[in-house]
Amino acid sequence: MEFLGRERELEVLEEQYGRDCAFVLIYGRRRVGKSTLIDRFIQGKDAVYYSVNDDLGTMYLSGFTDAIGERMGYNVGSFDSWSDAIRFYVESGPGKKIIAIDEFQYLMMSDKGILRKFQSIWDNYLSKRNVMLILCGSQLSMMKNITSDYNSPLFQRNTAELRIRPLPFEVTSEGKSHRRAVEEYAITGGVPFYMQLLDSGKTPVENVCDLTMRLGAPLMNEPEHLLGNEFKNTGAYMRYIRTVAEGSRKMADICSATSTKSSDAAQYLDKLQRVGMLRRDVPITAPDPEHSRKGLYTVSDEFLALWSRFVMPFRTSLDSGNHLPAVRYLDEHFIDRHVAFVFEDVCRQVLRSTLESFGVAATYGTYWDNGVEIDVAALDGFTKTLYLGECRFWEAPVDSKVLTSLMSKTERVDEFRGYDVRHCVFSVSGYTDAAIELARESDFILFDDGRLVDGVPPEVLYIDRPS
Repeated sequence: MEFLGRERELEVLEEQYGRDCAFVLIYGRRRVGKSTLIDRFIQGKDAVYYSVNDDLGTMYLSGFTDAIGERMGYNVGSFDSWSDAIRFYVESGPGKKIIAIDEFQYLMMSDKGILRKFQSIWDNYLSKRNVMLILCGSQLSMMKNITSDYNSPLFQRNTAELRIRPLPFEVTSEGKSHRRAVEEYAITGGVPFYMQLLDSGKTPVENVCDLTMRLGAPLMNEPEHLLGNEFKNTGAYMRYIRTVAEGSRKMADICSATSTKSSDAAQYLDKLQRVGMLRRDVPITAPDPEHSRKGLYTVSDEFLALWSRFVMPFRTSLDSGNHLPAVRYLDEHFIDRHVAFVFEDVCRQVLRSTLESFGVAATYGTYWDNGVEIDVAALDGFTKTLYLGECRFWEAPVDSKVLTSLMSKTERVDEFRGYDVRHCVFSVSGYTDAAIELARESDFILFDDGRLVDGVPPEVLYIDRPS
């Protein structure tokens, strides 16, 4: 698969490369493309890249030595310490050197003193040389703590930190119809490895079946690997993910469904948020989001949500080779139980990209309270402008009832008074003539297939900043 996106990440790495010395920490979930990013960055540069293999046991230094030999083009022998090996490479010739160690968490697990060793190497040697050190790994909590934990020997030694996230929808959608792009994004969530596994000649539902349900499916056990990379008690964490994916999003409902106390549930949910598997949303107008009692939990990893909704409930039959019940349920509910929810996230990305193109700086989210639910919301606090939108992943064109319903809902919410409210609707199947006429009369912002509908005046999207 061709290299996609990552322009900003590459810019940061190049900026760091331009320093006299640099120490960059890179981390992100499995399969997100960290190694590919590093490989792209070091092309044409004097670099040693070593990916730690967890099967090597205590032979990691030997593996790193082999990587140096491969870069130098000859057998460099053996070294007694990491310091000796690193010094040999750095002093092997003039010019900037890059040392990139991938899956560094395996080295930390094998050698409890490795951070102390690298502290000595960095403080006494590398920080005084024309060198760029990159430590990369997929165990988020462990990797992040390398430089953020006060008790870590490498605390605040890094000159940059990059958390590599899945690709945004707009990058993954190039060259596809909007509907197809949304359905595929609902499977992959922008994770490059999953994107590579998709067969463009098959429907999204067929791809889900092939990747997660049939005998030998490559991603049937993927969530267990993802969770096992971060947690020991994977079953307990998966139970919370499935509970949220199936619709229990309030803390009280989650506790009821899992038969746990709120204090216990909160610990699991907080950890799942830290590794990016869950997120906690609050209404866009909440004055204190962190302490709001109106929080709702969402599975933020699209593939995990898909797997929890369509694979996990059928594991017994799938393991016995009977995939038909799971396939039937997937075929019937792929759109309404999964894609429709992912489409709301896609619409937030589309709205953000559009508003930013007009110079609008806003926060993005959703709104709910007292029986009123609004799919997409954006708040420009500077101009007191509130963008409120509904999303419809339908086969038929959106009719005027959707527009009148949105206006009716927003008029009932006292919290919206004092804001300049702009109404938005997102569709993948166009609009009826009546809907378009009403939109023009009421200054609606219409999106179809991820783009602004022709004729939307700029002043509807953007107002001048107050002086």
